[in-house]
Amino acid sequence: MKKATFIFLTFLFSFTAQADCERNFIYAENKYGIPNGYLRAIALAEVGLGETGKLRSWAFNIEGNSLYFRDKIDALRYLSRLDIENIDIGCMQINKYWHVQNFESSKQMLDPYQNVMYAAYFLKSIFKKTGSWEQSIKNYHSKNSDINDKYFKKVSYYMNKY
Repeated sequence: MKKATFIFLTFLFSFTAQADCERNFIYAENKYGIPNGYLRAIALAEVGLGETGKLRSWAFNIEGNSLYFRDKIDALRYLSRLDIENIDIGCMQINKYWHVQNFESSKQMLDPYQNVMYAAYFLKSIFKKTGSWEQSIKNYHSKNSDINDKYFKKVSYYMNKY
Protein backbone atom coordinates (compact mmCIF):
# COMPACT_ATOMS: atom_id res chain seq x y z
CA MET A 1 0.00 0.00 0.00
CA LYS A 2 2.80 2.44 0.88
CA LYS A 3 4.53 1.74 -2.42
CA ALA A 4 1.31 2.36 -4.39
CA THR A 5 0.71 5.60 -2.50
CA PHE A 6 4.29 6.72 -3.15
CA ILE A 7 3.98 5.94 -6.87
CA PHE A 8 0.66 7.80 -7.08
CA LEU A 9 2.05 10.86 -5.27
CA THR A 10 5.20 10.83 -7.41
CA PHE A 11 3.04 10.74 -10.55
CA LEU A 12 0.74 13.46 -9.21
CA PHE A 13 3.56 15.82 -8.29
CA SER A 14 5.44 15.13 -11.53
CA PHE A 15 2.33 15.86 -13.58
CA THR A 16 1.58 19.00 -11.59
CA ALA A 17 5.12 20.33 -11.98
CA GLN A 18 5.12 19.69 -15.71
CA ALA A 19 1.69 21.14 -16.41
CA ASP A 20 1.73 24.14 -14.10
CA CYS A 21 1.17 26.90 -16.63
CA GLU A 22 -0.50 24.86 -19.33
CA ARG A 23 -3.41 23.77 -17.18
CA ASN A 24 -4.47 27.42 -16.74
CA PHE A 25 -4.61 28.57 -20.36
CA ILE A 26 -8.10 27.41 -21.31
CA TYR A 27 -9.67 28.75 -18.13
CA ALA A 28 -7.94 32.14 -18.53
CA GLU A 29 -8.84 32.39 -22.22
CA ASN A 30 -12.47 31.60 -21.47
CA LYS A 31 -12.63 34.02 -18.55
CA TYR A 32 -11.19 36.94 -20.54
CA GLY A 33 -12.61 36.11 -23.98
CA ILE A 34 -9.25 35.44 -25.58
CA PRO A 35 -9.16 33.21 -28.66
CA ASN A 36 -8.23 29.62 -27.91
CA GLY A 37 -4.50 28.89 -28.08
CA TYR A 38 -3.24 32.48 -27.87
CA LEU A 39 -1.85 32.23 -24.33
CA ARG A 40 -0.06 28.96 -25.03
CA ALA A 41 1.45 30.42 -28.21
CA ILE A 42 2.66 33.48 -26.31
CA ALA A 43 4.16 31.29 -23.57
CA LEU A 44 5.91 29.11 -26.16
CA ALA A 45 7.35 32.23 -27.79
CA GLU A 46 8.43 33.53 -24.39
CA VAL A 47 9.94 30.46 -22.70
CA GLY A 48 9.60 27.46 -25.01
CA LEU A 49 9.55 23.82 -24.04
CA GLY A 50 11.94 22.29 -21.55
CA GLU A 51 13.71 18.94 -21.52
CA THR A 52 10.48 17.19 -20.53
CA GLY A 53 8.68 18.50 -23.60
CA LYS A 54 6.50 20.65 -21.36
CA LEU A 55 6.32 24.40 -21.08
CA ARG A 56 8.86 25.97 -18.73
CA SER A 57 6.84 27.28 -15.78
CA TRP A 58 9.82 28.27 -13.63
CA ALA A 59 11.51 30.75 -15.97
CA PHE A 60 13.24 34.11 -15.65
CA ASN A 61 14.78 36.50 -18.12
CA ILE A 62 17.28 39.05 -16.90
CA GLU A 63 18.58 41.48 -19.52
CA GLY A 64 18.14 38.94 -22.30
CA ASN A 65 19.56 36.00 -20.36
CA SER A 66 17.08 33.20 -19.80
CA LEU A 67 17.18 31.03 -16.71
CA TYR A 68 15.07 27.91 -16.25
CA PHE A 69 14.51 25.95 -13.08
CA ARG A 70 13.14 22.43 -12.72
CA ASP A 71 10.96 23.21 -9.73
CA LYS A 72 9.22 25.95 -7.83
CA ILE A 73 11.44 25.69 -4.74
CA ASP A 74 14.66 26.41 -6.63
CA ALA A 75 13.02 29.17 -8.67
CA LEU A 76 11.66 30.88 -5.55
CA ARG A 77 15.01 30.56 -3.80
CA TYR A 78 16.71 32.24 -6.75
CA LEU A 79 14.06 34.96 -6.98
CA SER A 80 14.35 35.76 -3.27
CA ARG A 81 18.08 36.43 -3.68
CA LEU A 82 17.68 38.84 -6.58
CA ASP A 83 17.87 42.55 -6.02
CA ILE A 84 16.82 43.57 -9.51
CA GLU A 85 13.62 45.10 -10.85
CA ASN A 86 13.97 44.50 -14.58
CA ILE A 87 13.25 40.78 -14.67
CA ASP A 88 10.67 38.79 -16.61
CA ILE A 89 9.01 36.14 -14.47
CA GLY A 90 7.20 32.86 -15.14
CA CYS A 91 5.90 31.17 -18.26
CA MET A 92 4.24 34.36 -19.47
CA GLN A 93 7.37 36.44 -18.70
CA ILE A 94 5.61 39.18 -16.73
CA ASN A 95 8.06 42.03 -16.14
CA LYS A 96 8.54 42.83 -12.46
CA TYR A 97 9.36 46.51 -13.00
CA TRP A 98 6.18 47.24 -14.94
CA HIS A 99 3.72 44.88 -13.27
CA VAL A 100 4.69 43.98 -9.69
CA GLN A 101 2.21 46.54 -8.34
CA ASN A 102 -0.56 44.24 -9.61
CA PHE A 103 0.63 41.39 -7.38
CA GLU A 104 1.14 40.96 -3.66
CA SER A 105 4.82 40.16 -4.30
CA SER A 106 7.25 39.00 -6.96
CA LYS A 107 6.81 35.53 -5.45
CA GLN A 108 3.14 35.65 -6.44
CA MET A 109 4.19 36.64 -9.96
CA LEU A 110 5.91 33.26 -10.29
CA ASP A 111 2.80 31.30 -9.31
CA PRO A 112 1.62 29.68 -12.58
CA TYR A 113 -2.05 30.41 -11.99
CA GLN A 114 -1.42 34.06 -11.07
CA ASN A 115 1.09 34.45 -13.91
CA VAL A 116 -1.28 33.13 -16.56
CA MET A 117 -4.35 34.90 -15.20
CA TYR A 118 -2.57 38.25 -15.09
CA ALA A 119 -1.18 37.74 -18.60
CA ALA A 120 -4.73 37.06 -19.83
CA TYR A 121 -6.03 40.16 -18.06
CA PHE A 122 -3.18 42.26 -19.46
CA LEU A 123 -3.62 40.93 -23.01
CA LYS A 124 -7.37 41.59 -22.86
CA SER A 125 -6.78 45.13 -21.56
CA ILE A 126 -4.54 45.81 -24.55
CA PHE A 127 -7.21 44.37 -26.86
CA LYS A 128 -9.81 46.72 -25.39
CA LYS A 129 -7.57 49.65 -26.40
CA THR A 130 -6.47 48.39 -29.83
CA GLY A 131 -9.44 46.31 -30.99
CA SER A 132 -6.96 43.97 -32.68
CA TRP A 133 -5.64 40.65 -31.39
CA GLU A 134 -2.57 40.97 -33.63
CA GLN A 135 -1.73 44.40 -32.20
CA SER A 136 -2.51 43.18 -28.68
CA ILE A 137 -0.02 40.33 -29.00
CA LYS A 138 2.57 42.70 -30.42
CA ASN A 139 2.03 45.20 -27.61
CA TYR A 140 2.10 42.43 -24.99
CA HIS A 141 5.79 42.20 -25.80
CA SER A 142 6.59 45.79 -26.74
CA LYS A 143 5.05 48.88 -28.29
CA ASN A 144 8.19 49.25 -30.42
CA SER A 145 7.27 48.08 -33.94
CA ASP A 146 10.88 47.18 -34.73
CA ILE A 147 10.68 44.54 -32.00
CA ASN A 148 7.04 43.55 -31.87
CA ASP A 149 6.62 42.60 -35.56
CA LYS A 150 9.28 39.90 -35.16
CA TYR A 151 7.66 38.81 -31.88
CA PHE A 152 4.24 38.47 -33.52
CA LYS A 153 5.73 36.27 -36.25
CA LYS A 154 7.17 34.00 -33.57
CA VAL A 155 3.83 33.78 -31.71
CA SER A 156 2.01 33.17 -35.04
CA TYR A 157 4.32 30.27 -35.74
CA TYR A 158 3.21 28.62 -32.48
CA MET A 159 -0.45 29.43 -33.10
CA ASN A 160 -0.25 27.67 -36.46
CA LYS A 161 1.87 24.77 -35.18
CA TYR A 162 -0.47 23.66 -32.38
